Amino acid sequence: MPYERAEFSIKPPIREAIGKMPEDIKLIEENGAMTGLWVIIGEERTKKIESSKHFKEILAESEKHRMIITASTSSLEEEETKKAKIYINQLEQEIKNCATKKAKKFIHQLNFKLDSPTYQVQFKALATLTLQSELSYGAGTYVKSDYVTDIFEIDDGDNLLNRMMHNYNNGLEAQLNEDLLSAYKSFYLVFPEKHAITSDSQLDLDLRLLRDGASHNVLSSPALVPRAKQLLGEEFVKNKDGKEYAYIDMTTQKHMELFKKYVPIIRKYANEYIEIYIQ
Repeated sequence: MPYERAEFSIKPPIREAIGKMPEDIKLIEENGAMTGLWVIIGEERTKKIESSKHFKEILAESEKHRMIITASTSSLEEEETKKAKIYINQLEQEIKNCATKKAKKFIHQLNFKLDSPTYQVQFKALATLTLQSELSYGAGTYVKSDYVTDIFEIDDGDNLLNRMMHNYNNGLEAQLNEDLLSAYKSFYLVFPEKHAITSDSQLDLDLRLLRDGASHNVLSSPALVPRAKQLLGEEFVKNKDGKEYAYIDMTTQKHMELFKKYVPIIRKYANEYIEIYIQ
């Protein structure tokens, strides 16, 4: 049974004008704002999911579990009915997962363009019904606004960019919630491991030091400890068994101010890195 679309609500409603849209995303307008989002599935995408290695693996695992718990007294007809139900349930879950990933990817792109964690999507339903004519949807500009943002299309296989968008969006949300450690770590995760963020070697060292301090209980790298004495303060550098280590204490005003200063910096570089990647 091919599924026509997966339906999502958008919170808060989108009031910015939307320019270029991915072909398989439709926005739903209500009272002058975009309150919903459809991810178009269709017969071709449904078959693609059914034939995927991942779907076959989870289906086989579900069937294995069913065989263990099913009573041997069940009739052949009952067995076939149960098997069919499992297939449909697993297919719907897989379609829901794929559609949710695509919907979130779209919203992450929009949030990135706005440089704000403004919008979120929530799954509502899978639909097999025909499109309802009273609902307005499509691509192009919907709402009168001075701000127009084109949503660029990302290939489904570009998992690297998807991860960067996801981490950047997490950073925006954490910063909005004043969770500076999580915000810093999320923005830093945009970059590949051991990637030089800036040509300024001193700033690059400071950014790495704060990342390691936010991610680990202690800093023990010989390359970081000398700078930690200056940046964090000598009182936060200890010696155990002849080996120095440093640590961050977010209950101190000095360390809180450090992250207030450096979160916008790492955010700026993360934004620029993504912009360069998508050009």
